[in-house]
Amino acid sequence: MIQKHWGRFSGLALLVVSCGGEKETTEPASDETAQASLPLAGGAACTSGTIATGFVGGPLGSQLGTFSVEFDATPASGASDALFGLSSGAPTTYTRLAAIVRFNPTGTIDVRNGGVYAADAAVPYAGGTSYHFRLDVNVINHSYSVHVGSPGASTLLASNYAFRTEQAHVLKLDSYAVKVDAGAGLGVCGVVVEDVCNTAVPSGGFVNKGFAAERRFLTAAFTATPGANDMDGVIGLSAHAASSFNDLAAAVRFSDAGVIEARNGGVYTADVKIGYVKGQLYTFQLFTDVGFHSYTVVLNNQIVLARNFAFRTEQASALSLSNLAVVIDSPAGPLTVCDFGGTPLPASVTYLHDALTLASHGIVAPTGGAVDRSGNTFTAVQSSAGDQLVVSKLGPAGATIWSRSFPITDGGAQIDFVGGGGDGRVAIVGRLDGRINFGGAGNLAAFGGENGSQAFVAKLDTTGLFVDGGVGTITGTRSVVVDAKSNAYLSGYRTNPARFQLNAFVNGVLHEWGEGLLPPLSLGTGNAISLDPAGNVYWAFSPTVDNGATLGYLVKFAPFKP
Repeated sequence: MIQKHWGRFSGLALLVVSCGGEKETTEPASDETAQASLPLAGGAACTSGTIATGFVGGPLGSQLGTFSVEFDATPASGASDALFGLSSGAPTTYTRLAAIVRFNPTGTIDVRNGGVYAADAAVPYAGGTSYHFRLDVNVINHSYSVHVGSPGASTLLASNYAFRTEQAHVLKLDSYAVKVDAGAGLGVCGVVVEDVCNTAVPSGGFVNKGFAAERRFLTAAFTATPGANDMDGVIGLSAHAASSFNDLAAAVRFSDAGVIEARNGGVYTADVKIGYVKGQLYTFQLFTDVGFHSYTVVLNNQIVLARNFAFRTEQASALSLSNLAVVIDSPAGPLTVCDFGGTPLPASVTYLHDALTLASHGIVAPTGGAVDRSGNTFTAVQSSAGDQLVVSKLGPAGATIWSRSFPITDGGAQIDFVGGGGDGRVAIVGRLDGRINFGGAGNLAAFGGENGSQAFVAKLDTTGLFVDGGVGTITGTRSVVVDAKSNAYLSGYRTNPARFQLNAFVNGVLHEWGEGLLPPLSLGTGNAISLDPAGNVYWAFSPTVDNGATLGYLVKFAPFKP
Protein backbone atom coordinates (compact mmCIF):
# COMPACT_ATOMS: atom_id res chain seq x y z
CA MET A 1 0.00 0.00 0.00
CA ILE A 2 1.28 3.46 -0.92
CA GLN A 3 0.13 6.39 1.16
CA LYS A 4 0.24 9.94 -0.17
CA HIS A 5 0.12 13.00 2.08
CA TRP A 6 -0.77 16.09 0.12
CA GLY A 7 -0.54 19.78 1.00
CA ARG A 8 -0.65 22.98 -1.04
CA PHE A 9 1.36 26.16 -0.66
CA SER A 10 1.71 29.04 -3.09
CA GLY A 11 -0.09 27.05 -5.75
CA LEU A 12 2.40 24.16 -5.63
CA ALA A 13 1.53 20.57 -4.75
CA LEU A 14 3.82 18.96 -2.22
CA LEU A 15 3.98 15.16 -2.25
CA VAL A 16 5.63 12.77 0.15
CA VAL A 17 5.30 9.08 -0.66
CA SER A 18 5.87 6.32 1.88
CA CYS A 19 5.64 2.64 1.01
CA GLY A 20 4.71 -0.08 3.45
CA GLY A 21 5.03 -3.64 2.22
CA GLU A 22 3.01 -6.49 3.73
CA LYS A 23 4.48 -9.90 4.47
CA GLU A 24 3.46 -12.40 1.82
CA THR A 25 1.35 -15.28 3.01
CA THR A 26 -0.81 -17.97 1.45
CA GLU A 27 -2.46 -19.03 4.65
CA PRO A 28 -5.69 -17.15 5.42
CA ALA A 29 -6.51 -16.55 9.05
CA SER A 30 -9.92 -16.82 10.64
CA ASP A 31 -9.73 -13.55 12.62
CA GLU A 32 -7.36 -11.47 10.53
CA THR A 33 -7.36 -10.54 6.87
CA ALA A 34 -4.84 -12.64 4.97
CA GLN A 35 -2.18 -10.76 2.99
CA ALA A 36 -1.76 -12.26 -0.50
CA SER A 37 0.78 -10.04 -2.28
CA LEU A 38 2.02 -10.60 -5.80
CA PRO A 39 5.18 -8.71 -6.83
CA LEU A 40 4.87 -6.41 -9.82
CA ALA A 41 7.41 -4.57 -11.97
CA GLY A 42 8.87 -1.59 -10.15
CA GLY A 43 8.35 -3.10 -6.71
CA ALA A 44 4.59 -2.52 -6.40
CA ALA A 45 2.32 -5.28 -5.09
CA CYS A 46 -1.12 -6.75 -5.78
CA THR A 47 -3.65 -8.37 -3.53
CA SER A 48 -5.20 -11.40 -5.18
CA GLY A 49 -8.44 -12.97 -3.96
CA THR A 50 -10.17 -16.21 -4.92
CA ILE A 51 -13.08 -18.17 -3.51
CA ALA A 52 -10.62 -20.16 -1.44
CA THR A 53 -8.77 -17.24 0.14
CA GLY A 54 -11.72 -15.58 1.87
CA PHE A 55 -11.08 -11.96 2.91
CA VAL A 56 -7.63 -10.71 1.89
CA GLY A 57 -6.30 -7.15 2.05
CA GLY A 58 -4.17 -4.73 3.98
CA PRO A 59 -3.99 -1.54 6.09
CA LEU A 60 -5.02 1.98 5.03
CA GLY A 61 -3.71 3.86 8.02
CA SER A 62 -6.19 5.36 10.47
CA GLN A 63 -8.66 7.50 8.48
CA LEU A 64 -11.00 9.63 10.60
CA GLY A 65 -12.18 12.34 8.23
CA THR A 66 -12.10 12.88 4.48
CA PHE A 67 -9.75 10.88 2.26
CA SER A 68 -9.54 9.16 -1.12
CA VAL A 69 -8.49 5.65 -2.15
CA GLU A 70 -7.38 4.74 -5.66
CA PHE A 71 -6.62 1.28 -7.01
CA ASP A 72 -6.69 -0.89 -10.13
CA ALA A 73 -8.91 -3.99 -10.08
CA THR A 74 -8.92 -6.83 -12.60
CA PRO A 75 -11.62 -9.54 -12.49
CA ALA A 76 -10.30 -12.85 -13.81
CA SER A 77 -13.63 -13.76 -15.42
CA GLY A 78 -16.67 -12.00 -16.83
CA ALA A 79 -19.20 -13.70 -14.58
CA SER A 80 -18.00 -12.90 -11.09
CA ASP A 81 -19.22 -11.95 -7.66
CA ALA A 82 -16.16 -10.19 -6.26
CA LEU A 83 -15.69 -7.01 -4.26
CA PHE A 84 -13.29 -4.47 -2.83
CA GLY A 85 -14.24 -2.85 0.49
CA LEU A 86 -13.07 -0.57 3.29
CA SER A 87 -13.48 -1.43 6.95
CA SER A 88 -12.57 -0.64 10.54
CA GLY A 89 -10.32 -3.49 11.47
CA ALA A 90 -9.67 -6.55 9.36
CA PRO A 91 -13.08 -7.83 8.15
CA THR A 92 -14.25 -11.40 8.59
CA THR A 93 -17.85 -10.82 7.44
CA TYR A 94 -19.52 -8.61 4.82
CA THR A 95 -21.20 -6.52 7.53
CA ARG A 96 -17.77 -5.25 8.62
CA LEU A 97 -17.33 -3.45 5.27
CA ALA A 98 -18.44 0.18 5.14
CA ALA A 99 -17.73 1.15 1.51
CA ILE A 100 -17.92 -1.54 -1.17
CA VAL A 101 -17.36 -1.77 -4.93
CA ARG A 102 -18.54 -5.02 -6.54
CA PHE A 103 -18.13 -6.85 -9.83
CA ASN A 104 -21.60 -8.36 -9.73
CA PRO A 105 -22.93 -11.64 -11.22
CA THR A 106 -24.90 -9.81 -13.96
CA GLY A 107 -21.71 -8.44 -15.52
CA THR A 108 -21.81 -4.82 -14.28
CA ILE A 109 -20.06 -2.88 -11.51
CA ASP A 110 -22.14 -1.63 -8.58
CA VAL A 111 -21.64 0.02 -5.19
CA ARG A 112 -23.11 -0.53 -1.73
CA ASN A 113 -25.61 2.17 -0.72
CA GLY A 114 -26.88 1.54 2.79
CA GLY A 115 -28.72 -1.77 2.60
CA VAL A 116 -28.54 -2.40 -1.15
CA TYR A 117 -26.18 -2.47 -4.13
CA ALA A 118 -26.82 0.22 -6.76
CA ALA A 119 -25.10 2.37 -9.38
CA ASP A 120 -25.69 5.80 -10.90
CA ALA A 121 -24.42 4.55 -14.26
CA ALA A 122 -24.38 1.17 -15.99
CA VAL A 123 -20.74 0.09 -16.36
CA PRO A 124 -20.21 -3.44 -17.74
CA TYR A 125 -16.97 -5.29 -17.13
CA ALA A 126 -15.00 -8.00 -18.91
CA GLY A 127 -12.70 -10.66 -17.54
CA GLY A 128 -9.00 -9.84 -17.80
CA THR A 129 -9.61 -6.08 -18.13
CA SER A 130 -8.18 -3.65 -15.57
CA TYR A 131 -10.43 -0.91 -14.13
CA HIS A 132 -9.17 2.13 -12.21
CA PHE A 133 -11.23 3.21 -9.20
CA ARG A 134 -11.27 6.29 -6.99
CA LEU A 135 -13.28 6.31 -3.77
CA ASP A 136 -13.79 9.73 -2.14
CA VAL A 137 -14.72 8.88 1.43
CA ASN A 138 -16.17 11.02 4.25
CA VAL A 139 -16.02 9.09 7.51
CA ILE A 140 -17.73 11.84 9.48
CA ASN A 141 -20.77 11.85 7.19
CA HIS A 142 -20.55 8.08 6.57
CA SER A 143 -20.75 8.57 2.82
CA TYR A 144 -18.60 8.06 -0.27
CA SER A 145 -18.50 8.57 -4.03
CA VAL A 146 -16.93 6.28 -6.62
CA HIS A 147 -15.39 6.98 -10.01
CA VAL A 148 -14.40 4.14 -12.31
CA GLY A 149 -12.14 4.37 -15.33
CA SER A 150 -12.10 1.76 -18.07
CA PRO A 151 -10.16 1.91 -21.35
CA GLY A 152 -11.28 5.13 -23.05
CA ALA A 153 -13.81 6.24 -20.42
CA SER A 154 -14.26 7.60 -16.86
CA THR A 155 -17.61 7.41 -15.10
CA LEU A 156 -19.12 8.64 -11.84
CA LEU A 157 -20.45 5.32 -10.63
CA ALA A 158 -21.84 6.47 -7.26
CA SER A 159 -22.41 9.92 -5.79
CA ASN A 160 -22.64 10.36 -2.01
CA TYR A 161 -23.71 6.79 -1.29
CA ALA A 162 -24.25 5.81 2.34
CA PHE A 163 -21.95 3.43 4.17
CA ARG A 164 -23.34 -0.09 4.56
CA THR A 165 -26.19 0.02 7.09
CA GLU A 166 -24.28 -1.95 9.71
CA GLN A 167 -21.42 0.61 9.51
CA ALA A 168 -23.56 3.76 9.65
CA HIS A 169 -21.87 4.89 12.88
CA VAL A 170 -18.29 3.74 12.31
CA LEU A 171 -15.71 6.25 13.61
CA LYS A 172 -12.70 5.31 11.52
CA LEU A 173 -11.61 3.19 8.55
CA ASP A 174 -8.19 1.59 8.57
CA SER A 175 -8.27 -1.51 6.31
CA TYR A 176 -9.15 -2.64 2.80
CA ALA A 177 -10.20 -6.11 1.70
CA VAL A 178 -10.91 -8.22 -1.37
CA LYS A 179 -13.53 -10.99 -1.26
CA VAL A 180 -14.62 -13.38 -4.05
CA ASP A 181 -17.81 -15.46 -3.92
CA ALA A 182 -17.98 -16.50 -7.58
CA GLY A 183 -15.71 -16.42 -10.61
CA ALA A 184 -12.03 -17.10 -11.16
CA GLY A 185 -10.76 -14.35 -8.83
CA LEU A 186 -10.04 -10.64 -8.41
CA GLY A 187 -6.69 -8.89 -8.42
CA VAL A 188 -6.28 -5.43 -6.85
CA CYS A 189 -3.09 -3.45 -7.44
CA GLY A 190 -1.61 -0.10 -6.47
CA VAL A 191 -3.83 0.78 -3.52
CA VAL A 192 -3.13 4.45 -2.84
CA VAL A 193 -4.48 6.61 -0.01
CA GLU A 194 -4.58 10.33 -0.74
CA ASP A 195 -4.79 12.16 2.56
CA VAL A 196 -5.44 15.87 1.93
CA CYS A 197 -6.72 16.43 5.44
CA ASN A 198 -5.54 16.87 9.01
CA THR A 199 -7.82 15.32 11.62
CA ALA A 200 -7.69 16.06 15.34
CA VAL A 201 -9.37 13.78 17.87
CA PRO A 202 -10.21 14.28 21.55
CA SER A 203 -7.12 13.95 23.77
CA GLY A 204 -5.03 13.54 20.62
CA GLY A 205 -3.05 16.74 20.98
CA PHE A 206 -2.10 19.15 18.21
CA VAL A 207 -2.00 18.00 14.60
CA ASN A 208 0.46 20.20 12.71
CA LYS A 209 1.12 20.91 9.04
CA GLY A 210 4.15 23.04 8.22
CA PHE A 211 4.61 25.39 5.27
CA ALA A 212 7.17 27.93 4.07
CA ALA A 213 7.53 30.77 6.56
CA GLU A 214 5.72 34.00 5.66
CA ARG A 215 6.76 37.28 7.33
CA ARG A 216 4.51 39.77 5.54
CA PHE A 217 0.99 38.83 4.46
CA LEU A 218 -0.57 35.38 4.08
CA THR A 219 -3.91 34.28 2.66
CA ALA A 220 -4.64 30.95 4.37
CA ALA A 221 -7.60 28.97 2.97
CA PHE A 222 -9.00 25.63 4.11
CA THR A 223 -12.18 23.65 4.68
CA ALA A 224 -13.20 22.27 8.06
CA THR A 225 -15.77 19.68 9.12
CA PRO A 226 -16.71 19.36 12.81
CA GLY A 227 -17.48 15.81 13.86
CA ALA A 228 -19.81 16.77 16.71
CA ASN A 229 -22.09 19.55 17.91
CA ASP A 230 -21.03 21.72 20.87
CA MET A 231 -17.43 20.57 20.62
CA ASP A 232 -14.36 22.70 21.29
CA GLY A 233 -12.15 22.44 18.23
CA VAL A 234 -9.55 25.02 17.19
CA ILE A 235 -7.70 25.65 13.91
CA GLY A 236 -4.83 28.12 14.05
CA LEU A 237 -1.73 29.53 12.42
CA SER A 238 1.54 29.57 14.32
CA ALA A 239 5.22 30.36 13.90
CA HIS A 240 6.21 26.73 14.51
CA ALA A 241 4.62 23.36 15.28
CA ALA A 242 2.12 24.13 18.02
CA SER A 243 2.16 22.35 21.36
CA SER A 244 -0.08 24.76 23.31
CA PHE A 245 -2.89 27.20 22.56
CA ASN A 246 -0.53 30.10 23.33
CA ASP A 247 1.42 29.17 20.17
CA LEU A 248 -1.53 30.08 17.90
CA ALA A 249 -1.42 33.64 16.54
CA ALA A 250 -4.60 33.57 14.45
CA ALA A 251 -7.26 31.00 15.26
CA VAL A 252 -10.86 30.02 14.55
CA ARG A 253 -12.91 27.81 16.86
CA PHE A 254 -15.95 25.56 16.74
CA SER A 255 -17.00 26.41 20.28
CA ASP A 256 -18.83 24.39 22.92
CA ALA A 257 -21.59 27.00 22.67
CA GLY A 258 -22.35 25.81 19.15
CA VAL A 259 -21.00 28.88 17.32
CA ILE A 260 -17.92 29.67 15.21
CA GLU A 261 -15.54 32.23 16.71
CA ALA A 262 -12.10 33.73 16.14
CA ARG A 263 -9.40 34.76 18.58
CA ASN A 264 -9.13 38.53 19.18
CA GLY A 265 -6.25 39.22 21.51
CA GLY A 266 -7.22 37.58 24.77
CA VAL A 267 -10.72 36.30 23.93
CA TYR A 268 -12.72 34.32 21.38
CA THR A 269 -15.51 36.31 19.76
CA ALA A 270 -17.02 37.11 16.34
CA ASP A 271 -18.48 40.07 14.48
CA VAL A 272 -21.51 37.95 13.58
CA LYS A 273 -23.02 34.98 15.38
CA ILE A 274 -22.89 31.86 13.19
CA GLY A 275 -23.90 28.43 14.44
CA TYR A 276 -22.46 25.18 13.13
CA VAL A 277 -23.76 21.64 12.59
CA LYS A 278 -21.75 18.44 12.84
CA GLY A 279 -20.84 16.83 9.54
CA GLN A 280 -21.23 20.06 7.56
CA LEU A 281 -18.29 21.45 5.61
CA TYR A 282 -17.24 25.08 6.25
CA THR A 283 -14.86 27.13 4.10
CA PHE A 284 -12.45 29.59 5.73
CA GLN A 285 -10.13 32.30 4.43
CA LEU A 286 -7.78 34.00 6.88
CA PHE A 287 -6.25 37.19 5.45
CA THR A 288 -3.34 37.49 7.82
CA ASP A 289 -1.20 40.60 8.24
CA VAL A 290 1.93 39.37 9.99
CA GLY A 291 3.55 42.81 10.20
CA PHE A 292 0.54 44.41 11.90
CA HIS A 293 -0.32 41.23 13.89
CA SER A 294 -3.93 41.16 12.76
CA TYR A 295 -6.20 39.13 10.51
CA THR A 296 -9.63 39.02 8.89
CA VAL A 297 -11.72 35.84 8.60
CA VAL A 298 -14.21 35.19 5.80
CA LEU A 299 -16.54 32.21 6.27
CA ASN A 300 -18.07 30.29 3.34
CA ASN A 301 -16.93 33.02 0.91
CA GLN A 302 -19.67 35.37 2.08
CA ILE A 303 -19.59 36.15 5.81
CA VAL A 304 -16.98 38.42 7.40
CA LEU A 305 -16.71 36.54 10.67
CA ALA A 306 -13.87 38.63 12.08
CA ARG A 307 -12.56 41.96 10.79
CA ASN A 308 -9.08 43.12 11.79
CA PHE A 309 -8.87 40.89 14.86
CA ALA A 310 -5.63 41.05 16.83
CA PHE A 311 -3.25 38.13 17.08
CA ARG A 312 -3.50 36.18 20.32
CA THR A 313 -1.99 38.27 23.11
CA GLU A 314 0.92 35.88 23.57
CA GLN A 315 1.73 36.23 19.83
CA ALA A 316 1.47 40.02 19.61
CA SER A 317 5.11 40.18 18.50
CA ALA A 318 5.13 37.17 16.17
CA LEU A 319 7.53 37.65 13.26
CA SER A 320 6.36 34.88 10.93
CA LEU A 321 3.82 32.13 10.34
CA SER A 322 4.81 28.67 9.12
CA ASN A 323 2.36 26.13 10.55
CA LEU A 324 -1.31 25.15 10.50
CA ALA A 325 -2.49 23.43 13.69
CA VAL A 326 -5.71 21.56 14.54
CA VAL A 327 -6.67 20.52 18.07
CA ILE A 328 -9.70 19.43 20.11
CA ASP A 329 -10.14 20.52 23.73
CA SER A 330 -13.30 18.58 24.53
CA PRO A 331 -14.49 14.96 24.70
CA ALA A 332 -16.43 15.43 21.44
CA GLY A 333 -14.90 15.27 17.97
CA PRO A 334 -13.21 14.77 15.58
CA LEU A 335 -12.33 17.93 13.62
CA THR A 336 -11.09 17.50 10.05
CA VAL A 337 -9.32 20.25 8.10
CA CYS A 338 -8.75 19.77 4.36
CA ASP A 339 -7.58 21.55 1.23
CA PHE A 340 -5.17 23.88 2.99
CA GLY A 341 -3.49 26.44 0.79
CA GLY A 342 -1.29 29.33 1.86
CA THR A 343 -0.68 32.15 -0.61
CA PRO A 344 1.77 34.96 0.17
CA LEU A 345 1.82 38.26 -1.69
CA PRO A 346 4.25 38.49 -4.62
CA ALA A 347 7.71 39.70 -3.61
CA SER A 348 7.16 43.05 -5.35
CA VAL A 349 4.05 43.81 -3.26
CA THR A 350 3.99 45.11 0.32
CA TYR A 351 0.82 44.93 2.40
CA LEU A 352 0.24 48.17 4.32
CA HIS A 353 -2.71 47.12 6.48
CA ASP A 354 -6.47 47.41 6.06
CA ALA A 355 -7.47 50.85 4.76
CA LEU A 356 -10.03 52.39 2.47
CA THR A 357 -8.14 55.63 1.88
CA LEU A 358 -4.53 56.53 1.18
CA ALA A 359 -4.83 59.54 3.49
CA SER A 360 -5.01 57.26 6.54
CA HIS A 361 -1.37 56.37 5.82
CA GLY A 362 -0.21 59.92 5.16
CA ILE A 363 -0.05 59.41 1.40
CA VAL A 364 -1.11 62.36 -0.73
CA ALA A 365 -4.02 62.20 -3.15
CA PRO A 366 -3.35 61.21 -6.77
CA THR A 367 -1.13 63.64 -8.64
CA GLY A 368 -1.00 64.72 -12.26
CA GLY A 369 -3.53 66.72 -14.19
CA ALA A 370 -4.24 69.00 -17.12
CA VAL A 371 -1.41 71.36 -16.09
CA ASP A 372 2.08 69.88 -16.07
CA ARG A 373 5.04 70.89 -13.91
CA SER A 374 6.16 73.43 -16.53
CA GLY A 375 2.84 75.23 -16.51
CA ASN A 376 1.66 73.90 -19.86
CA THR A 377 -2.04 73.02 -20.15
CA PHE A 378 -3.46 70.06 -22.04
CA THR A 379 -7.02 69.72 -23.27
CA ALA A 380 -8.85 66.84 -24.93
CA VAL A 381 -12.35 67.38 -26.31
CA GLN A 382 -14.59 65.54 -28.72
CA SER A 383 -16.18 67.12 -31.75
CA SER A 384 -19.90 67.80 -31.63
CA ALA A 385 -20.48 64.82 -33.94
CA GLY A 386 -18.42 62.58 -31.66
CA ASP A 387 -16.21 61.44 -34.54
CA GLN A 388 -13.02 63.34 -33.65
CA LEU A 389 -10.86 63.68 -30.54
CA VAL A 390 -9.03 67.00 -30.48
CA VAL A 391 -5.98 67.18 -28.18
CA SER A 392 -4.21 70.52 -27.66
CA LYS A 393 -1.19 71.79 -25.74
CA LEU A 394 -1.21 75.40 -24.54
CA GLY A 395 1.73 77.32 -23.12
CA PRO A 396 1.71 79.08 -19.73
CA ALA A 397 0.36 82.23 -21.41
CA GLY A 398 -2.45 80.32 -23.14
CA ALA A 399 -0.97 80.27 -26.64
CA THR A 400 -1.52 77.05 -28.63
CA ILE A 401 1.70 75.07 -29.00
CA TRP A 402 0.09 72.26 -30.99
CA SER A 403 -3.34 70.78 -31.68
CA ARG A 404 -4.13 67.45 -33.26
CA SER A 405 -7.31 65.62 -34.26
CA PHE A 406 -7.75 61.85 -34.07
CA PRO A 407 -10.70 60.01 -35.71
CA ILE A 408 -13.15 58.00 -33.59
CA THR A 409 -14.83 55.15 -35.45
CA ASP A 410 -16.87 51.99 -34.84
CA GLY A 411 -18.43 53.31 -31.63
CA GLY A 412 -17.94 55.95 -29.00
CA ALA A 413 -15.25 57.16 -26.63
CA GLN A 414 -15.17 59.18 -23.43
CA ILE A 415 -12.23 61.09 -21.98
CA ASP A 416 -11.76 60.70 -18.20
CA PHE A 417 -8.37 62.27 -17.59
CA VAL A 418 -5.69 64.35 -19.30
CA GLY A 419 -2.33 64.53 -17.54
CA GLY A 420 1.14 65.84 -18.25
CA GLY A 421 4.06 64.50 -16.30
CA GLY A 422 6.43 67.42 -16.77
CA ASP A 423 8.51 65.97 -19.59
CA GLY A 424 6.49 67.79 -22.24
CA ARG A 425 4.43 64.72 -23.06
CA VAL A 426 0.81 64.00 -22.18
CA ALA A 427 -1.27 60.95 -21.27
CA ILE A 428 -4.87 60.71 -22.46
CA VAL A 429 -7.01 58.34 -20.38
CA GLY A 430 -10.55 57.40 -21.27
CA ARG A 431 -13.07 54.67 -22.06
CA LEU A 432 -13.53 53.16 -25.46
CA ASP A 433 -16.40 51.32 -27.13
CA GLY A 434 -15.02 51.50 -30.65
CA ARG A 435 -11.73 52.72 -32.10
CA ILE A 436 -9.49 55.80 -31.90
CA ASN A 437 -6.71 56.11 -34.44
CA PHE A 438 -3.80 58.07 -32.97
CA GLY A 439 -1.69 57.17 -35.97
CA GLY A 440 0.96 54.52 -36.48
CA ALA A 441 0.83 51.91 -33.71
CA GLY A 442 -1.78 53.99 -31.93
CA ASN A 443 -4.81 52.56 -33.70
CA LEU A 444 -6.53 51.57 -30.44
CA ALA A 445 -9.66 49.43 -30.49
CA ALA A 446 -11.88 47.94 -27.80
CA PHE A 447 -11.99 44.17 -27.86
CA GLY A 448 -15.00 41.97 -27.29
CA GLY A 449 -15.99 39.98 -24.25
CA GLU A 450 -16.31 42.87 -21.81
CA ASN A 451 -19.53 44.22 -20.35
CA GLY A 452 -19.00 47.97 -20.78
CA SER A 453 -16.45 50.40 -22.19
CA GLN A 454 -12.77 49.59 -21.77
CA ALA A 455 -10.12 51.88 -20.37
CA PHE A 456 -7.43 53.12 -22.76
CA VAL A 457 -4.26 55.16 -22.45
CA ALA A 458 -2.49 57.09 -25.20
CA LYS A 459 0.82 58.85 -24.53
CA LEU A 460 1.66 61.67 -26.95
CA ASP A 461 5.09 63.27 -27.37
CA THR A 462 6.07 66.93 -27.22
CA THR A 463 4.59 67.52 -30.68
CA GLY A 464 1.39 65.48 -30.19
CA LEU A 465 2.51 62.27 -31.94
CA PHE A 466 1.64 58.87 -30.49
CA VAL A 467 4.39 57.30 -28.35
CA ASP A 468 2.76 54.30 -26.69
CA GLY A 469 -0.34 53.12 -24.84
CA GLY A 470 -3.05 50.56 -25.27
CA VAL A 471 -6.39 49.19 -24.13
CA GLY A 472 -6.65 47.87 -20.58
CA THR A 473 -8.92 45.56 -18.62
CA ILE A 474 -10.66 48.20 -16.50
CA THR A 475 -14.20 49.06 -17.51
CA GLY A 476 -14.86 51.63 -14.78
CA THR A 477 -12.03 54.03 -13.85
CA ARG A 478 -12.12 55.45 -10.32
CA SER A 479 -8.70 57.10 -10.00
CA VAL A 480 -5.77 58.00 -12.28
CA VAL A 481 -2.22 59.21 -11.62
CA VAL A 482 0.48 60.16 -14.15
CA ASP A 483 4.19 59.96 -13.29
CA ALA A 484 7.04 62.26 -14.34
CA LYS A 485 7.46 60.36 -17.61
CA SER A 486 3.76 60.62 -18.46
CA ASN A 487 3.06 56.97 -17.72
CA ALA A 488 -0.52 56.45 -16.54
CA TYR A 489 -1.75 54.34 -13.60
CA LEU A 490 -5.47 53.52 -13.38
CA SER A 491 -7.57 52.15 -10.53
CA GLY A 492 -11.13 50.92 -10.88
CA TYR A 493 -13.07 47.79 -11.62
CA ARG A 494 -13.83 45.29 -14.33
CA THR A 495 -17.46 44.38 -14.86
CA ASN A 496 -19.25 41.07 -15.40
CA PRO A 497 -18.89 40.71 -12.46
CA ALA A 498 -17.36 43.78 -10.79
CA ARG A 499 -13.76 42.95 -9.84
CA PHE A 500 -11.13 45.29 -8.40
CA GLN A 501 -8.48 46.10 -10.98
CA LEU A 502 -5.29 48.08 -11.44
CA ASN A 503 -3.83 48.92 -14.87
CA ALA A 504 -0.44 50.58 -15.26
CA PHE A 505 0.84 51.57 -18.70
CA VAL A 506 4.61 51.98 -18.30
CA ASN A 507 6.43 52.77 -21.54
CA GLY A 508 3.71 50.98 -23.45
CA VAL A 509 3.69 47.82 -21.29
CA LEU A 510 0.44 46.98 -19.48
CA HIS A 511 0.83 45.80 -15.88
CA GLU A 512 -2.41 44.33 -14.57
CA TRP A 513 -3.31 43.50 -10.96
CA GLY A 514 -6.54 42.31 -9.40
CA GLU A 515 -7.59 38.67 -9.34
CA GLY A 516 -4.98 36.54 -7.65
CA LEU A 517 -3.67 39.29 -5.37
CA LEU A 518 -5.75 38.11 -2.40
CA PRO A 519 -7.25 34.81 -3.50
CA PRO A 520 -10.04 33.90 -3.44
CA LEU A 521 -11.24 37.52 -3.18
CA SER A 522 -11.73 39.13 -6.59
CA LEU A 523 -15.04 41.00 -6.45
CA GLY A 524 -15.02 44.70 -5.60
CA THR A 525 -13.46 47.90 -6.86
CA GLY A 526 -10.19 49.77 -6.88
CA ASN A 527 -10.12 53.12 -5.09
CA ALA A 528 -7.37 55.72 -4.82
CA ILE A 529 -3.96 55.26 -6.42
CA SER A 530 -0.80 57.30 -5.91
CA LEU A 531 2.97 57.35 -6.41
CA ASP A 532 5.89 58.39 -4.25
CA PRO A 533 9.07 60.11 -5.55
CA ALA A 534 10.83 56.74 -5.84
CA GLY A 535 8.15 55.41 -8.19
CA ASN A 536 6.47 53.06 -5.72
CA VAL A 537 2.77 52.60 -6.44
CA TYR A 538 0.21 52.77 -3.61
CA TRP A 539 -3.18 51.22 -4.28
CA ALA A 540 -6.26 51.16 -2.06
CA PHE A 541 -8.97 48.70 -3.09
CA SER A 542 -12.18 47.28 -1.63
CA PRO A 543 -12.91 43.58 -2.11
CA THR A 544 -16.42 42.36 -1.40
CA VAL A 545 -17.55 38.92 -0.29
CA ASP A 546 -20.56 37.11 -1.71
CA ASN A 547 -23.12 38.78 0.55
CA GLY A 548 -21.88 42.28 -0.34
CA ALA A 549 -19.83 43.04 2.79
CA THR A 550 -16.81 45.21 1.97
CA LEU A 551 -13.21 44.88 3.12
CA GLY A 552 -10.49 47.47 2.60
CA TYR A 553 -6.84 46.94 1.73
CA LEU A 554 -3.83 49.06 0.90
CA VAL A 555 -0.75 47.66 -0.83
CA LYS A 556 2.50 49.09 -2.17
CA PHE A 557 4.03 47.87 -5.42
CA ALA A 558 7.68 48.27 -6.27
CA PRO A 559 8.15 50.49 -9.34
CA PHE A 560 6.76 48.83 -12.45
CA LYS A 561 9.39 48.15 -15.08
CA PRO A 562 8.66 48.23 -18.83
